[in-house]
Amino acid sequence: MSKFIKISFAIIIAFVSLNVSVAQKISDSIFVFPTYTLTVSNLQVTQPNRIEFDVYMKQTNGDVTPFIYGSAQYYWDFNPGIAFPGDTLRFVLVSSDLPQEYRPVNPSITGNILRMAPNLPTNPTDSPRIDTTSPGTLIAKMRIRTTGTNFTNEPINLAWRGALPNPFTKVAAFTGEDNLLLYEIQDSSYNFIDPYTSISGGNLVENFQLPTEYSLSQNFPNPFNPTTKIDYSLPVDGSVKILVYDIAGREVMNLVNETQTAGNYSVNFNGINLASGMYFYRINVEGSDNKNFTATKRMVLIK
Repeated sequence: MSKFIKISFAIIIAFVSLNVSVAQKISDSIFVFPTYTLTVSNLQVTQPNRIEFDVYMKQTNGDVTPFIYGSAQYYWDFNPGIAFPGDTLRFVLVSSDLPQEYRPVNPSITGNILRMAPNLPTNPTDSPRIDTTSPGTLIAKMRIRTTGTNFTNEPINLAWRGALPNPFTKVAAFTGEDNLLLYEIQDSSYNFIDPYTSISGGNLVENFQLPTEYSLSQNFPNPFNPTTKIDYSLPVDGSVKILVYDIAGREVMNLVNETQTAGNYSVNFNGINLASGMYFYRINVEGSDNKNFTATKRMVLIK
C-alpha cells in the first residue's frame, strides 16, 4: 500500500509540473515580444588604416513590453579585399553603452564574415533596457584595422547577415511572465523576427585624408534625449581629454582620456542619468607638435 501511495504521489507531482509548464508556454505564446531595429551608422575611415562604425539597437513598439536585453550575436558580410595582399585585418570592439557583462565578445574575422559572439546572459534584474528613442542604445562601436599603412580603394560592402543560412545575427531578450524567460525575439507563433534595417554608407569607398587642423564639432542631435554624438579631429598624435560639465561648472562625465593618433573621431554621450538642462563639453589636446588645443561647446539635454 505504501508503495502504491508513493507511485500515486509521483504521478500527481508530474501532472502538476506538466500543467505548470503548459500554462507557462500558453502565457509565452500570447506574450507581446518587443520589436526593434538594428542599424549601423557613422561608418567612416577615421585613419588611413582604420574603419569604424556604430551599432545601434532601438525598441520600436514603445514600452508595451520593455525590451530587457538578454544576449545577442552579430554577423556581417563584408569585402576582405579592402586589405592589400599580405596585410591582415583585425576586428575589435572600441566601446559600448551596455554594461560590461552584456557586451558582445570575441570579435573576429573569418573569410568575408565579421562576427561578434554572444555574451552570457545573467538575470533580468541587472539587464539593460533598450532605448525607445533614436538612435537607440549603442551596442558597440567597432573598428576594422589593417596591418598595412592603408586600405585599398575597394568598397567594404558591409551588409547584415540577418537570415539563414548560418551563421546569422540573433537577438534574445528576457520575456514571458515577469520577464523571467530568455527567448530569441519571436512572434506569437515562435517565428524568428528579422528586424535588421540599414547600414549607412555600407559601400564605403574613400581616399582618406588626414585632417589639417584641430576641430571640435557641435554635438548632434542638439537638443538630445538621452544620447548625442560629438565629432573631433586631430591633425597629429596627441593626449586627448574630453570632459562634460553642468551649468554650475561641475564635472559630470569624462568621455575621453587617452593618447590618440591623428585622425577623425566620434564619441557618444549618454545623459540618461542626468537631469534636463544645459551642459558644456570641453576638449583639451596636448599634441605631438607641441601645440595645445582647447575648445568648449554647449549642448542641451531635454527629457
